[in-house]
Amino acid sequence: MARNTNTMIAAAVATMVAAPLAAQSGWVLPTEVQSTLESTAPAPASTWILPNPLPFATGVSGARTTLPVERPEGSLFARGTIIGTEFSGTAQRKPVWRQNQPQPDAADIKYSFIDLNGVSARLIGVDRIGFAMNGSEVARQAYDNLLARDVGQVFGIAIDNAEFRNLYLTATSAYGLNIVGPDADNDTVEERLYTGTSDATWMAGQWGGIQGGGPGSIYKVDGRTGQVSLFANVTYQGQANQGAALGNIAFDALHEQLFVTDRQTGMIHRFDLDGTEVQVFDHGALNNEVYAPQDVTSITDRGFDVEDASTWGIAPDERRVWGIAAHGGRLYYAVADGPAVWSVGINPRTGSLEVDAREEFILPRDHARAEVSDMVFSGDGALILGQRGPTIGAFDYQQLTREGRGAVLRYVRIKDPQTDITRWVEDPQTYPVGFETGGTHATGGVAVGPHYDPLGAWDTQYCGATLWATGERLRYSKSYSQALARGGASVVDGVQAQSIALPLSGNTPPWKSYFIDFDGIYPEDLSGHIGDVEVVGCRGAGGLPQHYGDPIDPDNYVGVDCTATPWLCKPADPPACMTAQAEAVCNKTTGEYELTGLAIDSEGHGLDTLKLSDPAGVLTGFPYETPMPGVLKSSLAGLFAGQTAQVALCGYNNASTMTGAPYPCCNATLEVTVPDAACEKEAN
Repeated sequence: MARNTNTMIAAAVATMVAAPLAAQSGWVLPTEVQSTLESTAPAPASTWILPNPLPFATGVSGARTTLPVERPEGSLFARGTIIGTEFSGTAQRKPVWRQNQPQPDAADIKYSFIDLNGVSARLIGVDRIGFAMNGSEVARQAYDNLLARDVGQVFGIAIDNAEFRNLYLTATSAYGLNIVGPDADNDTVEERLYTGTSDATWMAGQWGGIQGGGPGSIYKVDGRTGQVSLFANVTYQGQANQGAALGNIAFDALHEQLFVTDRQTGMIHRFDLDGTEVQVFDHGALNNEVYAPQDVTSITDRGFDVEDASTWGIAPDERRVWGIAAHGGRLYYAVADGPAVWSVGINPRTGSLEVDAREEFILPRDHARAEVSDMVFSGDGALILGQRGPTIGAFDYQQLTREGRGAVLRYVRIKDPQTDITRWVEDPQTYPVGFETGGTHATGGVAVGPHYDPLGAWDTQYCGATLWATGERLRYSKSYSQALARGGASVVDGVQAQSIALPLSGNTPPWKSYFIDFDGIYPEDLSGHIGDVEVVGCRGAGGLPQHYGDPIDPDNYVGVDCTATPWLCKPADPPACMTAQAEAVCNKTTGEYELTGLAIDSEGHGLDTLKLSDPAGVLTGFPYETPMPGVLKSSLAGLFAGQTAQVALCGYNNASTMTGAPYPCCNATLEVTVPDAACEKEAN
């Protein structure tokens, strides 16, 4: 089944499901649904289900939408947060048959519907990981989820710069389009349709449950209250989007406005933060590609086919846009034809788009088979592009994109020594995403966030040092399966984080990375279920939850002697408390590399004992203690060439441990990379 499949009855909201939601997150079912449950459930509470059909509200374009879940009041973001979008998954609806009718197969694909309680966007805390990037999976659960019954299927993400930063999400067809028709076989479940019919409607969960939601919707999640609302519906000349939906969305901080791309018309729409459209930019007009609304297929046309994206009314390559970013007084956007990146000026006074659009570059032939669905600028002015494989409309929800087509590319501008004119490089550098197929397991989302220190904590002095990219099967590799098994699951579907500078020094295969699976479920037969990513960066969150707050101020920590342990009292600029170094040395007796090093109490703090541990849990033989000063040794068996080992050091005075009270510890971290050369075992 598809990702996030709910093993319970598909369209049902059983009380046994609703109760944990309320207990864990404060969510409660709307009173309309609660009353329906009470009036239709003579059975025990644990078996209550919503009747078929579900209680529906009416959206645009004939969409039938379920009532949204009420969310608790509270600030949205925590310090160190990523937001990821994804297909919300499926669940089986329960057919009901009458006496003397053939009993239906409840496991049939015809009863597989969008999971209304499935997650469409999740917020995950990614600060304080505890170890450096070493290729391991970081097990993190989301602290907040946005469900399909609220926002439907979404891809694009933007965050504004309000005191309590607000989140914006765009409706998408990137995970397929699903339609239904009236119940034809009297089993109380509407029929899933392959092709359009005159009475076709959108499947519940395709566009969410907020009144008026549809294919052109932008949703807003309030940063102060956490509540979801319909921010705007993107239309063109009064025509609503018929299903091709939106591409991506970008926030222009200089003018406090939003830009969003429309996959149906190819237009770029400009909105103020009140949700009012203030301008439309038509890229197609640059090449005399006129938008023809009469050519757009709707779900009521026989030509509409859920397994053929070319019938969904998506704009032709010449005018189809997706990824978008505002930078340096210009709006950059990706066009499917090429693919290519274009830009247009943003008026510095009014924020309106100018009439100076120009082509920046065309992607090389090796990357011509996938669209650019997202883009971001790094601090050094490099433009990073995220590609997503071509969309597949899979009736079984499994393969939603072509696999192995998603690359992450880095473009920089260089100066021509002869003309003194700057231009984009012709051949971009490639960030590896995943361990297989040349690192092209990306699914189209890229974002830039703060640097990580050696213990995996955010260092917000370096705000743009980490690149986040969405992807699937990220830790799968036949060649490195043994080493990867030490650091978590192989089929990680979610995000990969790596240093933004690594293309300059190399990270192939991507051992110097973190990997986070979005939901902790590891199906092997899916593609295209993961969408975009965004990062709440150095500005913080506003209304910060306590468990994501700053660490305790050591000056107020009982038992700290700032004379004896000055490094604990100046966390912003700590002095050195010991000197440690190590390297990977080949043990010719065993034929394996070993970490060999030395730690010294260089400042005379009375450190006489050293505890060594592996925070990632990859190396064997840890933790252990050794006298100080002394030689440090540990095996690096199982690590492959290029993989980095990390050892955390805690130096202390053994006498201070005798009281049983907390004692000061001098912390340091050693990182050692296994050489490319093989460690040869000497013959006896």
